[in-house]
Amino acid sequence: MSFSFHPATQTDVPILAKISDDAFRTDRHTRVKALNQTDYLESLMCGVLASWIQQSDRYSVIKATDDYTNEIIGWVCWATRRGDEQQPHTAPQPGGGNAKTEKPPQDSIKGSSVDSEVAVKERSEDPLQVLESITNADMARWQKIFMPTPTTKCMYIVAITVSPAYQSHGVGSALIQWGTRKADADGLFCWVHASEAAHTSFAKKGFEEVGRLTVDLDKYAPRPRDDGDGDPKWGLYTFRYMKRLPKETQVSGIGGK
Repeated sequence: MSFSFHPATQTDVPILAKISDDAFRTDRHTRVKALNQTDYLESLMCGVLASWIQQSDRYSVIKATDDYTNEIIGWVCWATRRGDEQQPHTAPQPGGGNAKTEKPPQDSIKGSSVDSEVAVKERSEDPLQVLESITNADMARWQKIFMPTPTTKCMYIVAITVSPAYQSHGVGSALIQWGTRKADADGLFCWVHASEAAHTSFAKKGFEEVGRLTVDLDKYAPRPRDDGDGDPKWGLYTFRYMKRLPKETQVSGIGGK
C-alpha cells in the first residue's frame, strides 16, 4: 500500500483520537483502566492531541494518510528537546501508554520490577488510582534518567498508533523512522516508553531496552476479565523503557547528555 505523511491539524483530532481508541482496545492495561469509564481513551486523547498540535515548537504530530482513499490510517507524536528547556518536558501518556510522573533512580537500571508500591505513597484507596500512581512515578523516574538536566538534547515518542485495519503494513515502522531519521541527522538519541504490543517494533528500528516495569493487573482491576474464554485473569503487564543512539555516534550510557 502507498501512504504519505502530513502534519496533523486541530480538525484531525477526533479522527486521531478514535484511531487510538480502536487500536488500544486489545491492550490489557488500557482496558483495565477503562473498566469504570465510558470512552476513556478517546476522550483523553482529544484533549492531549489538541495540546500537542498547539505546541508545534515542541511536538510534531504526524498523520499517515492512505494515498488512494485519503483516509488517516495512523499517527505519531514525536517530542524534541533542544537543550534550552526552562522546565522539563512532560511525556504524557494516553492513560498509561508512552505514551507519562517519585522514586529516585536506582543503581541498577536493567531488570524487572514487579509492582513498585513500596516506593509509591498510596494516596487513594481506589486501586485504579494506585495503579496510575505506580506507573506515573516510574515514568517520572525514567524521565529524570533519560533527561537529567534542562540542557539534555533528545527526541522521544510521546504516542504512536495505527488503525487496526492497517497494522502490519509498515505504517508504524515508517512513523517511527520519520523521527529517527531526524534524530540521526541532528545527532540526538531517542527514547520511548513502550507498551507490550509495540516494543518489538521499536527494537526493529534500533531501540534497546534499558529498563522495565511489570505490574500485576489483577491487583488493581475492579473486576475479573470476561472475554468468554474462561480465563478471568488480566495477568502481568510489562512496560519497557527503550533507547536508541544516533547511528553516527554509538556512545555508551543510559542517561542524556
